[in-house]
Amino acid sequence: MKFESDIGKRQRLMAESVGGISRRHAILNEMRITPGDIIIDVGCGAGHLLTHLAKAVGTSGKIYGLDPNK
Repeated sequence: MKFESDIGKRQRLMAESVGGISRRHAILNEMRITPGDIIIDVGCGAGHLLTHLAKAVGTSGKIYGLDPNK
């Protein structure tokens, strides 16, 4: 998903920063994800966390991202 507004550009820069990457790692460390899980990420923004979640649930799991902006 692409956000072209100024806010979207800032959000993308934040997600790609050390802080954004650290936040995703902290979230993943707190979750007890197992292969086959089904996860819904409400407010996923541009979906930066979704790829990491998809790897964690594997081919037998499902990931859904929902964001009201697009």
